[in-house]
Amino acid sequence: MKKHGDTLKADGLEVGADVAFRGGFTSDGKVRLVGANIAGDLEVNHAQFPDGGSLTLERAKVKGGFFWRGYNAELNLTNASTGPIYDDERCWPKKGDLKLDGFAYTRIAEGLCEAESRLEWIRRQWPDDNDVEFRPQPYQQLAKVLREAGDSVGARRVLIAMENSRRKYGKLRFFAWVWQWILRVGVGYGYRPWYALLWGVGVILLGTALFCHGYAAGEITPTDKEAYSSFETYPPKERHGEPPLYYHKFSAPVYALDTFLPIINLGQKDRWMPNPHLGGWGKYLRMYLWGHIGLGWLITTLFVAGLTPIVRSG
Repeated sequence: MKKHGDTLKADGLEVGADVAFRGGFTSDGKVRLVGANIAGDLEVNHAQFPDGGSLTLERAKVKGGFFWRGYNAELNLTNASTGPIYDDERCWPKKGDLKLDGFAYTRIAEGLCEAESRLEWIRRQWPDDNDVEFRPQPYQQLAKVLREAGDSVGARRVLIAMENSRRKYGKLRFFAWVWQWILRVGVGYGYRPWYALLWGVGVILLGTALFCHGYAAGEITPTDKEAYSSFETYPPKERHGEPPLYYHKFSAPVYALDTFLPIINLGQKDRWMPNPHLGGWGKYLRMYLWGHIGLGWLITTLFVAGLTPIVRSG
């Protein structure tokens, strides 16, 4: 694409009023307002930037609003700050022509303000998915603006998108990447802790089915020696005795819940155990039990942490 020199270079400009580039303004080169300090509004309204022109507002401070309806321009807002922004999706720079890292603004006064639309705005910083550099600030700024506007759901979506970007493009070490993946599927990076409840219910239901089958097959037996002697399985395998009257009866749902929940004791996990010495299901159920217990600790910990800011880096 053809590039030209500076159409306007006003780095460090100090203006006590508004600055406007309106319909009659055309630039086929660069408009630079690096470090400018504008006390009023900055308006770029239907200005034309053909042939690869650009507007650079790096480190600029605009106390009023920023109106952006410039066509075909590259827009550099790195470390700039403005009041409310007024823009039009049709005028957003194409992919790779927008720089937002460090850009601070008070609110979105006009233009698309839904989370998904503004995430597309953020994604226009990069020409394609293979050339992404993780930058958290644009996500954090957008989430802050949405939250202050009362859109807490949208703010959470933006922060989840930020963590997805961190995991994909943040050049994390392997274990950090794995931990981010666990946080994503477990509690939505801390922004959707109810995910952990769904996982917990699923694990408990699976455990209930497996433990029910194991008990029916005589593979789950009492841990007490006297109770075991009366319960011991005899051929065929489906026949087993009953524990003494004083002994807790086995309940597969309660056993699944008791072994899943850390610390809490419902009276089942200390009295019943898959028996690996009987062959068949016993050894596999014992292996599953340790996984069931481990998942209980992990999911419960994630749920509790998800209710606090502990896992939320945003």
